[in-house]
Amino acid sequence: MPYEKLKISTPASVLSWANHDLGSEETKMAKNVASLPFVFKHVALMPDVHLGKGALVGSVVATKDAIIPAAVGVDVGCGMNAIKTPFVARSPKFDAYWRDLQWAQEFARVNRDVMMVRFKRIVEKHLAGGKATKPLLSVNCHHNYAEKEVHFGEEVYVTRKGAVRAREDDYGIIPGSMGAKSFIVRGKGNHDSYCSCSHGAGRLMSRNKAKKHFSLDDLVEQTAGIECRKDEGVLDEIPGAYKPIDEVMANQSDLVEVVATLKQVICVKG
Repeated sequence: MPYEKLKISTPASVLSWANHDLGSEETKMAKNVASLPFVFKHVALMPDVHLGKGALVGSVVATKDAIIPAAVGVDVGCGMNAIKTPFVARSPKFDAYWRDLQWAQEFARVNRDVMMVRFKRIVEKHLAGGKATKPLLSVNCHHNYAEKEVHFGEEVYVTRKGAVRAREDDYGIIPGSMGAKSFIVRGKGNHDSYCSCSHGAGRLMSRNKAKKHFSLDDLVEQTAGIECRKDEGVLDEIPGAYKPIDEVMANQSDLVEVVATLKQVICVKG
C-alpha cells in the first residue's frame, strides 16, 4: 500500500502508511513534530502508528544538526530514559547525550545476543545431543533508537520510535501479540520511510483501557493453544488490545517483504 500525505499544514509534510485516521491527539502530536525547524524533508508514520509520549509510536523522524530525545523515548534500545533538551549539535551536552545513547543501544543489543546464546544452548542440549549448531539466519534489531544515516544525499539523525530499520536486504522481526503471528522480514529500502518499517502490530487500546475492557476469561480465550501467563498482570497485553497484524503487514508491503511467518507456542513475559 502506498503512503498517504496527511492534510495538515506544517513546514515538513507527514507521510503515513497507516490505513486508519489519526485521532485528534495523534494528529496534534504529528503536527508538533513536523513543525520543528530542524526536521528534514518529512515525517514518516508506520502502519502501527499510535499515541505515545513526546512523539507518535511508529514514527520515523529525520533531523539536521539536532536530535529529539523525546522522539527516542524512554525505551532506548528497550532500555534508557531520555528527555528533550535545548542543547538542538556540536555542544558538550549534545555530544554527551549522543555518546551515552549509542552506549545504551549497544548494551541492549549485546543483552539480546547473550539471551539468544543461552536459549540456543538449551535447544542444542535437548535437540542436538549437546552439539553446537550453526543458525541458518540470525536477526537482532532495535526499535527505539537513533542513528546517523544518509538520506536524500544528506547526513541526518534518524530516530525510530517504535520502528525498525528496513534498508534493502536488512532483516527484521515484526511481532504480533501474545496470540497472533510474527514475521521475519527483509527490507526493501524505501527512502520515503527513511528505510523503516513497523516494530509490531501497534496498540488499539491503552494499557489502562485494555484492563478495564477485557476480563481474564477473554485473555484465556484469545491465547488458546499458547503456553503463557494468563493472569491480571498481563491483561494489558491481551491480543484484542492490538491491531490485526495481517492488516499492518499489508499496509507496509512496499517497505518489507515477508521471509518467514511464525506462530508462537510459548510466550514468556516478565
